[in-house]
Amino acid sequence: MFPRTGSSIIVPSIRAEYLEPGLRDLRTARNLNALYPETQLLLGQHRRYFSEAEPSIVYFERAKVLNVSDPNIWFACGNAEAEAGRDAEAFENWKHSLEISPQQLPAILAEARRRYAAGVVLNRILPGNPVTLVEAADYYRREPDSYRLILERAASAPRGAIGFGSIGWRWRKPTKPSADTPRPMPRGPWQWPPTRYATKCAMAPPGSSNGKNATKRRCPIWFGS
Repeated sequence: MFPRTGSSIIVPSIRAEYLEPGLRDLRTARNLNALYPETQLLLGQHRRYFSEAEPSIVYFERAKVLNVSDPNIWFACGNAEAEAGRDAEAFENWKHSLEISPQQLPAILAEARRRYAAGVVLNRILPGNPVTLVEAADYYRREPDSYRLILERAASAPRGAIGFGSIGWRWRKPTKPSADTPRPMPRGPWQWPPTRYATKCAMAPPGSSNGKNATKRRCPIWFGS
């Protein structure tokens, strides 16, 4: 459990006062709830401080299974794969992180540009989203050929695709509602007009002429219960 002696240059007093208790707390958190993805992620990120533990990638894979939509987990897993020399797996994880959200784009590009050529970054890591491609091109402004290549890829992206990964969306021309189109319900009872009934619980808003039953029945819409 304790950190390996030669695994870090941390001052021994700081290691004994902060690092070791933190590692114990992290292990306790895992034992209390092994299904919490952030705990598995932290275990993988701090694997090098444990004398006995599974490989970092094992914890990262568990975290991905527990929360497949967290871009930070896929980013961290990509870093671990790159450090281990598994480039193909690193590309896959980084790209999936960017497909979920561009949140980690600066960090991914900082790591990828240090290791790989611009063509590899474009073809293996960057997703096809034009918004992400344009933002990534800014990091290659001092490399005219790479800058132009990325912008050309963004310009050739499918027309109208402006979202991110599974939460992407395509622009639709707005249509004028017809007289038969039902009006959407307001977001809260405080926005309802006095004569509007709370149809889901057959109760009128407080203060209306039809609201005499409002004090007799508790309605989830009013009381949030």
